[in-house]
Amino acid sequence: MELPSYGPVATAHETRSELVTLFSEVEEYFECGATIARGARVVDVGANIGAFAVACARRAERQLTMLCFEPVPALYAALSSNLTSSDWLRGGPHRAMNVALSTPEEAGTPCDFYYFRRFPRDSTMDLAQKRVEFEAFFAAKGARAGRAMSWLGPGARLIEAAVATIPKGRLGRWASDRVTGLERIQVPRTTFTEVMRTIDLPVVDLLKVDVEGAEGKVLAGIDEASWARIRQVVIETDGTDERTSPLLELLRARGFSEIRATEPGSTKARGLPNLIVRAARAEA
Repeated sequence: MELPSYGPVATAHETRSELVTLFSEVEEYFECGATIARGARVVDVGANIGAFAVACARRAERQLTMLCFEPVPALYAALSSNLTSSDWLRGGPHRAMNVALSTPEEAGTPCDFYYFRRFPRDSTMDLAQKRVEFEAFFAAKGARAGRAMSWLGPGARLIEAAVATIPKGRLGRWASDRVTGLERIQVPRTTFTEVMRTIDLPVVDLLKVDVEGAEGKVLAGIDEASWARIRQVVIETDGTDERTSPLLELLRARGFSEIRATEPGSTKARGLPNLIVRAARAEA
C-alpha cells in the first residue's frame, strides 16, 4: 500500500486508515524525547510491520542499522518485506528475527502468544491484561458513541452501555475475541543478551520496547554487559505504578540519568493510562 511521505508499505491486515494511525503513533516515541542521528544502531523489540524502523530511517537519512524482533508470523513477513523493499530501508544492513524476547529462565522454550488480526498492535503474551485494556477501549468507544447520538436522549445512554458491555462476561469475551480477530499461536523465546552474543552490534544507540505488558521480561533478559552497550531506551508501559515504578528504578540502577515518563496522545484517545518512558545516559 502506498503512503504519502513513506512510499510503498507491506502490511498484514491493516487498512489505509489503520496504517496512517500506526505511522502517526510511532512518531509519539520521538515526541516523548527519543532522538536519533545518522549512523544510529537501533534495536526494535515488538517491531510489528516496521513503522518505527521507517520513522528512524527518515530521521537518520537512511544511514542506520536496524535489528527488529517480531514474534507474530504474519507481522514478521510484512516487517521483513519492509526492511528490504521500503524506500527508506532498502539496501541497509537491517535484520529481522521471528522470536519473542524474554527472561533467561524462559529462553529456549515456546509460549502461547495472542494475535489480534484486527488489532495487531495489541498482540500480547498477557491475554488477561489485554482483556482489561479492551474493556477500557470499548467503554471509551461507547462514551463517544453516546455523545455523538445525544439527540436520542435515553437511547444514547443505552447505546453507550451496549458498546461498553461487549467485552465483559463469558459471552462478552467470546464476542470480543471475534471482533478483535483473536488467534492463539506458539512463538519461540530467547533473550536480548543471547542475540547480542551472535550479532556484531557493539553499541545500541536506541532500544525501543513495545511488547504489550511483557517489557519486564524483555529487560530481565539483558545482562550487565549488554546494558552497558545501550545508550538510550524508549519503552511503552501500561502506566500502572506496579509496572512503572520498578521500570524507573531499573533504569536508574543501570546508569540512565535522563528519565522521563510521558502520556502519549493516542492512549488518551483510547481511554488507556499507558506511558512512554524515555531514558538516556548523560552522554547520549
